[in-house]
Amino acid sequence: MRYIPASFQDVLDSRRRRPAYKIYAWDPGTVTISQIASATSNLNSSIPMPMDITPYASEITWSDKQLSFTMVDPRNLFHPDTGAYRNYLGDGAILRLVEGDEMLSETDWVTSFTGQIHGQVGWKKARNTGNVTAKVSVFGRAKLRPSSAARSPPGNIRWAPTWGLPSMISARPSWG
Repeated sequence: MRYIPASFQDVLDSRRRRPAYKIYAWDPGTVTISQIASATSNLNSSIPMPMDITPYASEITWSDKQLSFTMVDPRNLFHPDTGAYRNYLGDGAILRLVEGDEMLSETDWVTSFTGQIHGQVGWKKARNTGNVTAKVSVFGRAKLRPSSAARSPPGNIRWAPTWGLPSMISARPSWG
């Protein structure tokens, strides 16, 4: 469960909402995901200023594991080879989605997602308009390391199926 500041809760309880969101990106050469995740806000003096890529993003969907959106870049600012801001959408780039309300200061907004891009974003150029677009997928921190259930058990243990048949293997794992 995430913390919601009292001022944000007041707006949520009122019927006068103007929902807003922002997507921020950091160059992975200047900061780590651990520094971003531990920062209390996006405008923290201990981390570099992020780039607001919200004006370029549309069709946004997210869960705790993945953030996806369509990026429209008419001036090729984020082009992976020649773009001035190419590192902000390159391999390892760190992105954060924050949600709030236009009536509140951004310091009262809530972080909904923090994750990283893996690999290179694929871009398409439309012949008729010349617009350059990309479908961006960002993976949440939970996806960055395997869960304890996904790790192999210690030792060389063979597991037998448990379909109600007598087990041919009697080894019991020792997790302690």
